[in-house]
Amino acid sequence: MTIDSNTLKEHFSNKAIPTDTDFSNLIDLADTGQNAVTDNKNGTIEVNGNSITPADDSKVVHSTDMRKPASDVVGLEDVSTSVYQSQLASGTDIHKVTKDGIYPLGFSYVNFMDSYSHWGTLQVINNNAVIIHIVRIETGIWLESYSGTPAVWTAWHKLSSDDKVAHLSGANNFDTVPTYGTNNKPFAINDNGATSARPTTGISAGYQYFDTSLNKPVWYTGKNWVDSTGTTV
Repeated sequence: MTIDSNTLKEHFSNKAIPTDTDFSNLIDLADTGQNAVTDNKNGTIEVNGNSITPADDSKVVHSTDMRKPASDVVGLEDVSTSVYQSQLASGTDIHKVTKDGIYPLGFSYVNFMDSYSHWGTLQVINNNAVIIHIVRIETGIWLESYSGTPAVWTAWHKLSSDDKVAHLSGANNFDTVPTYGTNNKPFAINDNGATSARPTTGISAGYQYFDTSLNKPVWYTGKNWVDSTGTTV
């Protein structure tokens, strides 16, 4: 049985639905432009002129599938209150701050790296077995941790700036000739060996070599090798 949209509306409004109604056709009976829904026969539907691909129910997350009830899941609007904590009051014992979160600083504290007031944040990471304190203040990034049996706090350590430490490769490295300074100057003592084994490449003026044949150190000038008296050897 096929019925027009007006008859369909009348039946539904009166709840007098014919028992022989062909419901497979109902999707095509709504008024065009007024909540019209059409099966495009290609996995999509047309709703008021807009093509929509319905979600596969087996590939979506349901509230009943979540590890916690939906009511217990922190929303984006709650992130600030769940992560960012209140500012630590002056004189707070830092070792007693063990709840996960980020705490604003602004005063002097007990068991801190010094007795001065600092502006920045304290980040607490607590997995019960280990507590890590990471402080970001105007003098740099500092770290301490609480662990062991019995558990104790380590001393505060300041993290080094990457541009102020030696690397295994690149500038200021130790993979070939140890260097230092902005111009990657070689360290004073670099190598040793016989006169015939003196390096000829990859060296610059000031490079020192202990000549085992002469049993004394020699230096490369950029052109020649000289001893401590300046004599070419």
